[in-house]
Amino acid sequence: MFSITLLDSTTTEINVTGTQQRGAGYSNAIGCNHTVSIAVANFIGRIYIEGSLETWPTDTDWFPIQLIGEIPYLQFPQNQNAPTGDGGGDTDVVAYSFSGNYIWIRARVDRTYLVPPPTDPTLVGAVRYILLNYGSVSPASISNGASNNAINGIPSGGAAGQVLTKNSNASYDTIWTNEHQVYVSNASPIGNLGDLWYNTNDTRLYVYDNSWLPSAAGPTGVTGPIGPIGPAGGPTGPAGDASTVTGPTGYTGPLAIGPTGPASIIPGPTGPLGTGPTGPQGKWGNTGPTGYTGIIGPTGPSRGPIGPTGPQGPSGISFYNFVVNYDGSGSVYSVTNLPVGWSASIASNSVTVTYTVNGIPQNFTAFGLISLSGTTYTSRGPSALMNINYDSSLPNQFTLNNISANNVGTVYGGQARMCVCIG
Repeated sequence: MFSITLLDSTTTEINVTGTQQRGAGYSNAIGCNHTVSIAVANFIGRIYIEGSLETWPTDTDWFPIQLIGEIPYLQFPQNQNAPTGDGGGDTDVVAYSFSGNYIWIRARVDRTYLVPPPTDPTLVGAVRYILLNYGSVSPASISNGASNNAINGIPSGGAAGQVLTKNSNASYDTIWTNEHQVYVSNASPIGNLGDLWYNTNDTRLYVYDNSWLPSAAGPTGVTGPIGPIGPAGGPTGPAGDASTVTGPTGYTGPLAIGPTGPASIIPGPTGPLGTGPTGPQGKWGNTGPTGYTGIIGPTGPSRGPIGPTGPQGPSGISFYNFVVNYDGSGSVYSVTNLPVGWSASIASNSVTVTYTVNGIPQNFTAFGLISLSGTTYTSRGPSALMNINYDSSLPNQFTLNNISANNVGTVYGGQARMCVCIG
């Protein structure tokens, strides 16, 4: 059993793929058992162990090797609620075993699933090394594909001109010597698989083994079954919940129409009866003249004057939401989901927001995400360390002070939803 390095230290890299190495399936003489040893330091991310059955694989010829159940990767920290490192990641050495006639094996580190994507590798830890162990042949007998490799030990006999003693397990029919070497073979001195010779200069026995040299068509042997192809990437994180906090409705001012004036109670005077007196009827008497019609008095007003308009009621208070994102060290990384027309600037762990509505900021609440892969938020209000202020000479602007990950109650690399009251 011997070790191969799949990946060296990644202290300066965020996403990296290691150099492909030969698997046990490259030579049938080795076997099909593999073990990987992974050492990490404050590491946050995913590690894929990938295999290929192609002789000369391209980028599309690799598939993930499942080390835990049907998950195609190892994710660190392995317990999101109890990381073993100091920076929110894991510091540990773990090992996993798997079987298969893989011709090539490689390791890959991926952090593209983190939100927001990290830009500073020092904030998400590193892989110290990833080693691969496999097979059952000692490195003293075969050294990674070279021919004419030495086998430790001195044979019985071996000086120039002498014949090696045939033991019970040997089978050969040709023996010859030269100045410093004694050959034992069943073919010729040009070298065939299984040929042996002893060198009197370094007192070592050599074996000619070309089984490690791949032909153009790849190694011969039984090809192991192709493992299932894992999903292209990790699952998409859940969408954030919409805010359920509705701002109170502003007060409505009193009705602006004044009271109705009283109806007139003074009726106009009635004119006198307009029928004149009837003259006396004579035998052949004349009819008297008709009297004048009386004058109609004036009509009184229908209502009194309109009263004055009442004062306008005060404006209501409205709530506005946006998201503050944090990097792996717990510092403010970006501000997103601002209302239309709003903007923000970041200074250390403070955020200054320019808004477009009327009113001044009244209060705010921070809802921090309590785990990277969770959906639960916890609320934090203003305190002596975390507060909101505004400058009356700078209208439509306020500042949230000291809103670090610890103060808002979120994890490093997480986010907080800010709810600000303006009225």
